[in-house]
Amino acid sequence: RSSEVDHIPCDLSSAGLALVVMDTHVRHSNATSAYRDRRTSCEEAALAMGVSALRDVDSEELERHEGSLDEETYRRARHIVSENDRVLKASVALRARDFKRVGELFRSSHISMRDDYEISSPELDLAVECAEESGALGARMTGGGFGGSAIAIISADRLGELESRLVERFSQKNWPVPQPLVVDASEGARKHHQL
Repeated sequence: RSSEVDHIPCDLSSAGLALVVMDTHVRHSNATSAYRDRRTSCEEAALAMGVSALRDVDSEELERHEGSLDEETYRRARHIVSENDRVLKASVALRARDFKRVGELFRSSHISMRDDYEISSPELDLAVECAEESGALGARMTGGGFGGSAIAIISADRLGELESRLVERFSQKNWPVPQPLVVDASEGARKHHQL
């Protein structure tokens, strides 16, 4: 809301961990009617609760309004409210270097996106499953859903196992195999001014 930025350390490598991106090769568009439907549901939920955005609602307040929302709208709003809470909890866990907790939050986030917001895909679910079966602390889809990539926090010494599992499981379904890509958190893009 304020456009403030809070830098949060994410030094996984010093703990022997890696952040891995798994591109499922399923292309999507956030402009699809399915994405718009979810946004509309959340706007309707916020309106019904008398707030401008769901970020102004906590889970207890949402529960009090459950009876005034249809089931689908309630589930979609529950995802947004719980995801906002998970982001705050993840920032605390990252500062404390509690990567196990961050992994748990990844897992619950994916379940919420899959079951409540319904934006996952079979390929994303399989990538997450492969990561978890390979010992990941947690994995989740990223982005707007309906395809794209999943990410996982996994021990660096289990990367080969993850790659093998992805090859085996995706090949069984005749799907393109995601190539796990280890990434590091960075300061991101920024504009440099010349003097």
